[in-house]
Amino acid sequence: MTALLLSIVQRGVRFDDPFITYRYAVNLAAGRGFVFNFGEATLITTAPLYALLLAVFEWLGVAAHVVSPIIGEAALAVGGWALWELGRRRNATAAFMAGWFFVAAPLMWLTIGFETPLFLAVSLWAMVAAARRRGSTAGVLCAVAVGLRGDGALVVGLCATILILRAQRLSAFAEIVRFFVPLVFLYGSLAIWLTAQFGLPIPTTLQSKAAQAVSGLTGFYPFTTYIEGLWLLQRAYVEQNPAAVLAPLFSFVGSIVLLHAMWRERSKDSLIAGLPIVWVAAHVLGYMVLRVAPYVWYYAPLVPGLAWMAGYGVAMFERRLRCLFVFLIGAGLLVTMFGVAHQQAAFVLRGGSPPAPTMLISKVLPETKVDIYEQVGHWVSRHTFVTTTIGVSELGVMSYFSQRTAVDFLGLTKPSHASDIRRGDYLTVLTNYWPDLILLPMRNSIYDIDPQTEDWFHMLYHPIQKFQDDRFWGSPMTAWQRTDPAPQYAALPGAEADIGDGWTVLAIESNVADLHALSKNPSEKLSKSEHALLFRAHIRAGAHVGNRTLRLQPVLVDGGDGLNVVSRIVYTDRWMPGEEGWIDFPTTVRRPAHDAAYAIEIGWLETPDIRAHAALLAAQPQTNATNVQMFALSDGYAVGMNAPAATAQGATLHSQLLWRAGAHVGTNWTAFVHLRDKAGNTVAQSDHPLRHQGASFPASVWRTKCLYEDDFSINVPTNLARGQYELVVGLYNPTTGQRMTVDNAPHRTADGGIKLATVTVK
Repeated sequence: MTALLLSIVQRGVRFDDPFITYRYAVNLAAGRGFVFNFGEATLITTAPLYALLLAVFEWLGVAAHVVSPIIGEAALAVGGWALWELGRRRNATAAFMAGWFFVAAPLMWLTIGFETPLFLAVSLWAMVAAARRRGSTAGVLCAVAVGLRGDGALVVGLCATILILRAQRLSAFAEIVRFFVPLVFLYGSLAIWLTAQFGLPIPTTLQSKAAQAVSGLTGFYPFTTYIEGLWLLQRAYVEQNPAAVLAPLFSFVGSIVLLHAMWRERSKDSLIAGLPIVWVAAHVLGYMVLRVAPYVWYYAPLVPGLAWMAGYGVAMFERRLRCLFVFLIGAGLLVTMFGVAHQQAAFVLRGGSPPAPTMLISKVLPETKVDIYEQVGHWVSRHTFVTTTIGVSELGVMSYFSQRTAVDFLGLTKPSHASDIRRGDYLTVLTNYWPDLILLPMRNSIYDIDPQTEDWFHMLYHPIQKFQDDRFWGSPMTAWQRTDPAPQYAALPGAEADIGDGWTVLAIESNVADLHALSKNPSEKLSKSEHALLFRAHIRAGAHVGNRTLRLQPVLVDGGDGLNVVSRIVYTDRWMPGEEGWIDFPTTVRRPAHDAAYAIEIGWLETPDIRAHAALLAAQPQTNATNVQMFALSDGYAVGMNAPAATAQGATLHSQLLWRAGAHVGTNWTAFVHLRDKAGNTVAQSDHPLRHQGASFPASVWRTKCLYEDDFSINVPTNLARGQYELVVGLYNPTTGQRMTVDNAPHRTADGGIKLATVTVK
């Protein structure tokens, strides 16, 4: 009756996470396989058996999101009944109150729609079967429990312990065998099938949740541990209703009663009665060891044990007070402790404005975002192609109702990015997959970043629809459609760069390899004349140096200001020494006023004296000097010259070189121009790094077959004898001094130069 009444009060409670499991059910029933995204073999549901159960209902025509709350409400009643059956022979009052507490606990109603109520009901009945020495039944139920949630492993241990305590000495082994045979067969079959599907039967969300905890993302406040979350949960309920303090009080008293009975009686029955305390302790310890990000519903498996202890606490008071009206007292206690919580939940579910998410009390109230998420999902389903990919901060509801391939910025669908999430980088999923449509709330859109406020994001995405629900703190939701093809990254030429404290930049990639290709029309609007310029740096971690700001800027190779500076916070203590990863640096850019080469300068903002050039980016050149005769060097390189026919003693000989780039060799050559006499002796020369139209332009960023203009000047000696001299040109490596090889040809000199012109000195 209590469960039926509360199912009316709590009608409509929904959370986002269960919809992840629902989508597996929908896809399986529709013949798309046991997957979240079609074609992606990733196990991100923690309840695979529950998904299979819901798939049966989907196949029968009953939607998963409709039937799951009904299953949960019924399971709460069945679970309360199991607590009564588990303890009624030892202490009927305690057992009855435990079942009643379990059914009425507000926290349990925050798990409606999850697999948790069914898991707990099955687990409790497995313990009942074990207590009645029905090993085979207990084994089957434990197999179901483990399939529903990995936490079922704790229930297996509890049931095995109960069977050993209950069994006669000679039959203990046989009872354990009868227990484990169906357990191993049934769950083993499921595990083998999951392994065949996904490689492992373990959900990848485990590593993602652990990464979230390290990055500070939890269901409570940043860096909340499981124990701290339990304390915050109790504080929230007491803040909501001071009488809620009675619940842990009765549980504490009951635990003392049970422990005292175990010590005094030292009987098998007293040990079995105390096992729920072990269940609570093991569950807390397990979550502490796993170090996963805590969410409110993670605490629901504690409720059966706490309710069991609370039942014994009430029974102790009933026995001491010799009260005959235990049912009236129990009803009064439940209303006193839990009534306000249920009333406030009903207020929110019926359209009341919830408290701000920063308020502690909001942690124990139903979510109000599911309705707007459902609205968004239906809109996406109606207005996009089935091949559309969507990007979301929260994965469940919007992907379920849209039935589109989804990526989430927590990396649940992309477990390979768990290390990025651990490092606090939620942008990387966006910049790696570029969804066709991104669905973002107004506040806290991608956790610690909001691309909606960034110019580069507006270069790539355009808002096409807004969704409003005043109950949701993140309203309005905005649908952003990608307007250009997904950016493609290419490696920029460069070398490893040391930025101090053992941190190394291994490579730089960018979506723009040619700044010349960007628009140069000054009449265009800002939104057209600017372009997204996206860099990402491949980093190898060094020492932990706290929070630092990694700064990146393209600067002119020969000095002077460059393009926009862009920075990212790096939590160095979340990187393991020697670990490698990518960091994104998105910005915007206009085409430079002239063709130039830029060095990608990177370093810590906090240590401005350390700046490393990690790569090169160029605006590919334009030149009109195409009527110059070209002479081949090697590997496709060629050079030509515009030089005067004559000069004077003591004059400065000005001329122009025209280089044609060949195969990329990664060497930043230096050019030499020699004035040589007939004997081949160099009488004057000019050496300088390669340039284009007066600006330094390293050969490592030259593009094959492009032409580069390079002016040079040679001071003719005042005492140079009059006559004819040859201009010889070539390239050499400034580090080693080795000259570029020149193919055999009439214009080749013996020392690897090119005779380009003859000049008369008058």
